[in-house]
Amino acid sequence: MSSVSHLTKEQAASIVDFLRTAGRLKRVPRAGWVRRGVPAVESVADHSLRVAMAAIATAATTNKNSATNKDQLVETVDLARCIGIAVVHDLAEAVVGDITPHDGISKEEKARRETGAIDDMRDGLAGGGCGDAGEAISQLWAEYEAGETPEARLVKDLDKVEMAIQALEYQEEHTQLDLSSFQQSAEKATKTQAGHVLLEEVARRRRDLPPLSS
Repeated sequence: MSSVSHLTKEQAASIVDFLRTAGRLKRVPRAGWVRRGVPAVESVADHSLRVAMAAIATAATTNKNSATNKDQLVETVDLARCIGIAVVHDLAEAVVGDITPHDGISKEEKARRETGAIDDMRDGLAGGGCGDAGEAISQLWAEYEAGETPEARLVKDLDKVEMAIQALEYQEEHTQLDLSSFQQSAEKATKTQAGHVLLEEVARRRRDLPPLSS
């Protein structure tokens, strides 16, 4: 048996409990698509995975561009933190579901529920001897919610970019659905240069969509 890494049985139980909770994201449908009548919609886990992939591709590329163009003031980001934030940014939805403005729940109540869910996961890990893991997850999630760091701002925009790409793909598959409003809302919410450029590319591809069918 390898001695490179070590877990106690108590820690293993705590991690498995956490992973079972996080795994519920695979069974939480993205509510916006359900509301618009898209059949067989993606899960929150599907969405989070592609946001993480977007974080890897975008953060690594923008950091390289920053290093290459030293005469320009370009904000660099911590790639590992971007990935971590992307992975956990919707983690609370494993417990509270995908709450949208159409659910009649105030922003304050939504925040209370989601914070409580993350706190419970953090405390569960801590109770099993995995306190550092719980704190790391909690801090990454809180960083995303606050949206104040370069990493959080980028991932927030990539969350919108991923949504716009998914809207494009659903409209390619279901030509009777007009999902252009998702592109529009993404463009309004995006703040970073990288996010805007990515959305411009998605918009360019939307122009190649066939006319809506009846």
